[in-house]
Parts: sequence; C-alpha cells; structure tokens
Amino acid sequence: MNMMLQNQLYWGRWLQHRQEGRKNFIGYKDQLLYNLYASFLPSSSWDPTKSVKECHPEGIFNLEFSPDGSLLVAATELRSILLFDPLNHQLITTVQNAHSHCVNYARFLDSRVFATCSDDKTVALWDTRFLKHKIISLKGHSSWVKNIEYARDTGLLVTSGFDGNVYTWNINGYSEGDVTFQKVFHTKGLMRMRLTPDSSKMIISTNTGYLMVIHDLDLARLATDLKGFKPNMYRLMQMGNTPHSDTIAFNHLFRAKRNRVELISDFPEANDALFISSLQVHPNGWCVLSRNMSSYEHSEWTCVHDIQEYNNSDKSEKDENSEVIEEEESEIIPDDEVDGEESGDSSRTASQESGGENLEDSGSSGLWERPVVHIRLNYGPQSQESRDESPNSNTQRFRFGDIELRILRHRRTEPSLSFTPTITVSPSASSAEQPSTSSGEDVTIPSEAQRLAYVVANSVGPDQSPSREQPLFFLRTGSEQAARKVVLVDGNRTSQNRLRKSSKIHQNFPRLTHYSKEPNVGRGFIKELCFSTDGRLICSPYGFGVRLFAFNKNCSELCDCVPETPAQLHELCTNLCHVHYVVSTKFSPTHYQLVSGCLDGKVCFHQPVL
Repeated sequence: MNMMLQNQLYWGRWLQHRQEGRKNFIGYKDQLLYNLYASFLPSSSWDPTKSVKECHPEGIFNLEFSPDGSLLVAATELRSILLFDPLNHQLITTVQNAHSHCVNYARFLDSRVFATCSDDKTVALWDTRFLKHKIISLKGHSSWVKNIEYARDTGLLVTSGFDGNVYTWNINGYSEGDVTFQKVFHTKGLMRMRLTPDSSKMIISTNTGYLMVIHDLDLARLATDLKGFKPNMYRLMQMGNTPHSDTIAFNHLFRAKRNRVELISDFPEANDALFISSLQVHPNGWCVLSRNMSSYEHSEWTCVHDIQEYNNSDKSEKDENSEVIEEEESEIIPDDEVDGEESGDSSRTASQESGGENLEDSGSSGLWERPVVHIRLNYGPQSQESRDESPNSNTQRFRFGDIELRILRHRRTEPSLSFTPTITVSPSASSAEQPSTSSGEDVTIPSEAQRLAYVVANSVGPDQSPSREQPLFFLRTGSEQAARKVVLVDGNRTSQNRLRKSSKIHQNFPRLTHYSKEPNVGRGFIKELCFSTDGRLICSPYGFGVRLFAFNKNCSELCDCVPETPAQLHELCTNLCHVHYVVSTKFSPTHYQLVSGCLDGKVCFHQPVL
C-alpha cells in the first residue's frame, strides 16, 4: 500500500512537470522506468478450468510473443498449443495434439510463422493463418528437444536437445522431401542453447555447472572447428589441475579468431552450481541470465554473467596471471607438438626428475653417447647384473605399470657410429602394423609401449644382434636436430610429470556480475526467466508468483552500473497471483506487459497500475 501511494505521488509530480514544460533532469529516465516497473500488478488472468471444456492444458512450459506483440503462443504440458490476444487477454484458438508429447518451447521466426519443439523428438513449423496442419515436421534429434533459435543472417533454424546435439536446419530451401540439417556441435549434459540477437555468439548451459560461450560464431564451420572438443573433459581437467595431452591439445580454441571458445564457471560463493536449466540472453547481447540448482538440489540461484569480449590488453594481462600447472617429474609434450620441438635449454629431460645429470647438458654433450632406453615388458624384477653400473655409465629407471623403462647412457670411449637404423611407431598405430628393425626382424611393441614413444629406433651396432631378453631402444622426436632428446608421450601418464609452460591449462575468466538466491520449490521443473525489452528488468518465477529484479536501486541499464565485484540483484516488487508454481514468464516486445504461466495451466497478465 505504501508503494502504491509513493507511485501515485510520483506520477502526480511527473504530470505537473510535463505540463509546465520543464527540462528533464539527469537520471530522469531511470527514475521514470523504476516507478513504472515497480507499479506492475496482475491485471487479469486466463483460467483453463473456466475457459476450456475439451481438455486441460496442464502446465504452461513456455510463452512467446510475436515480433509485433499482437500474438502470444503458449506451449503446454498436454501436447497442445494456445494462441492468445495479449492486448485483450483472450484466448483465440487451441491446437490440440500439436505434438505426441509435451510441448517444450515456441519461437516466432517472423510475424506469422513460428516453430515448436517437443519431447517427441521433433520440431514443427506452423503458420498462424492456417493451424489445422503443420507446415513441416523436422526429425533428427534422438531425445527430447528443448529449445529453438533462429539465425536471421543465415536463415538457419538452430535446435538443441537432451541428446547433447545442436542441429542447424535449412528451412528456407526445403522441398517435398526431408529438410537438410547438420549436426554442428555435441556435448554431454547439454541443457539449453541460445544465440545472441546478432547471431555472433552461441551460449550453452550444462548440467555440470558451467556455461560455454562460442564467440565470433560461424555456423557453417562450427562442426569442423570444434571437431573432437569435449568441454566437459576440459572442465574436469581444470577442476583437477591434471593436464591431459589429448584434452590440452584444444587450447588453441580459446584463442581462435573464429568460433572461439570460452568456459564460464564462476558462481556465488554459496552456490555450488550444477544444473543450469534456464538460459536467456540480454536484448543487446551484453550478458546471459541463468537459473541453476546446486548439488543435491539444496538451493536455486539466478545469476547474470557478462559475455562481452575482453579487449587485447585485458587478455594479455589475464594470460600473464594464468596458473601454470607444474608437477614434479619428467616433461610431457603433447603429441601434436613433438615434431616441431626444437632443442634448447628450455627443455627438461627425463634424467632431471631423479636428481641425475641432464642428458642435454651443454658442458658435456660431446662426452656422452646417445641415450639408450630399455623397455622391459612383463619381465618381472631385474637381475642383479642389470642393476650394476660402471663408472662410465648412468642409468635412470621409470615404472609404468608392468612396463619398466630404463634410460642408459655411456661415456664415449671411441668415435660414434655413423649408422642410424630407425623404427617409426606412431602413437595411433594399430597392432596390425608392426615395426621392424634395419635387419628385417619384426619387433612387437604393445600399445602401452607405443604410448611411451613417438619414434623408436633400434640402437644395436652393426656387429651385434638384437637382444630378445632386453630389447634396446632409444627415443627420438623424429628431428635430427633434437635426436638426443628423451620425450615421453603418454596419454595415461601418472602425476609425476612436469608440463611445459606453453602447454598450461587455460584458466577461465571471472564473469559473474549479479546474482540472487531463489526459493527451492517446484523441483524437477525448468523455470524460465526473461529480460524486459529494454534489458533493465529481470523477471524470475518465485513460488506461486513472480519477482522483478533490477541491476541496481535506480533501475539503470547494465552498462551504467557494472559492479567491480558480483552484486546482489535489487528486488523491485513481488506479485503472487497463481495457485501453483510458476514455470514460465515473458515480457511483451512492444508494450509494458508481462505474462506468467504456472503448472495448473493458468496464464496471468501483469501491467503497470498508475
């Protein structure tokens, strides 16, 4: 009541100010919109129990306005689609059995055509002028389809579902046959996918507590650029600080000029985010709004994350402060960097890990022969003779499960031999392609040994024969310039390794700007949030009603009130107008109007009451 009285006084002063022709003061628009949005109240509602005799639509899962604000489409739990006149708050028509399962989402492509998706794994196109039949049904997903986006610059329909797939559909070039579609990305645990209004970014939310942003989006090349990339594996590597060569090889995606990847994982301190089920993009593409449920469903949170790109100076400064993952023992170099590795003081060889002398020591490199690596395969404990060392030799030992690897080097007593027999073994070589020595004898190297070496060369002299009890090999990078380096390339390496500085794990930037804790009710249902058309206001389902948030107490635009540290959203008002949990909300694109839907099928219209 006090708020209503304040609003009446404000609008009285505003009307007098306008009639007298006074100039607007600084902050005039912020104050005007604050009082306008704070006066939102339920004006009317549509109750299915009083309006529909044929069937009850059950939950209203999604609400969508047409671009001109003249139509409102509601996607319902019981397979039907409802069309409203939002200005008169009246139901126009009902499309029953629009899908064979619950309808999850609706999206207008223009003022007449809209698309819907469903748990029946299909996407349907509809024309508001003729709703008796679908325009076409798109089939391709293997699980529930949860949301639809439309890239206007390319004319592609973009869909995502719980199968983890993101598909693009060329709906403008279809014929009587099937519509051409392409899988452009896949990740496990995908919940929601959104495009920014200019289609320059794609944002994906997951059920493992992180957001993925793809900057400078190119849908035509997305599948090629991100082929093999698994964001959930990279996030696990970040959380465990455990580098993995197969995953860290995708570091270049975080610096790419096209389809550049960014992971967002910062949330409020008390928010152990897990299921990020709802996702919305700011009308200007400045930030994303999400709602997540913490581990064990203890709490729900609404969060705002900035998705604008850092400038070059910010990137360089943050890269310098990024954490370098270092561990205790031998150097690990990703497979794709072995060929291009150059010898130098920056490299660390395997002998350093046990306190031994560097095999590449610049002061004694001419006094030692090429190191020899003995790979023992399931031979059990070594004999006493194999452990004895002469003054002219130095041995380093490593254990990899059943494989023992010994690096043996001898002091030169005569000129080195000029022969260079080689056996090339690719890390991905199949067991059917076995290497052979220069003498023509086959050497069987199991997959465990193949992971230890990039190039293996037989080190036996011309007047000797290979020893089958102790096979002798030395490891090379394949480059003559770096032939003396010992490089271990092991996809399943232990924690006793040192990672090169240039192969550090990419660290995520802090992106959280605002947050608010939500009531943990209506578990199991996705609660759809929304932005107002000007981006100043956020509407969030709140139990049996809705809450309206602003970024600060003045209802300023986000660009004018970005906090230095994450701040709590400012609550403008709360409207309790339903008899069941609210799961969907939407602002009109052309009028100061808000619509909410709940699990019992009721649709409520909210407007300013001045």
